[in-house]
Amino acid sequence: MNLTELARDIGLDETQYAELLELFARTSRSDVAAIKEAVAAGDAHRAICASHSIKGASANLGLEEIRNRAETIEALSHNGRLKEIGGALRELETGLAGIERSLTER
Repeated sequence: MNLTELARDIGLDETQYAELLELFARTSRSDVAAIKEAVAAGDAHRAICASHSIKGASANLGLEEIRNRAETIEALSHNGRLKEIGGALRELETGLAGIERSLTER
């Protein structure tokens, strides 16, 4: 992940972008936990809200792969297919871990 390039794409310097990414990573981890809890409880509305939050924030930060995974989770949740989001959720978590690695390697 090239933080300088991503920052430039949305008109920020790398330090500003890194600060936003740190906030995004923390918030998204909380949202991922909410999605997992929602799946366990069969609460599609909660899964939709949490995945929508990740989708919007990641789109604003230019994180298209994460946005795509969150969009998949949101769509599956809208259709009541909570038990099918496992693959997309794992990919989402992998993407978040990559962001966290990029931030610590900076």
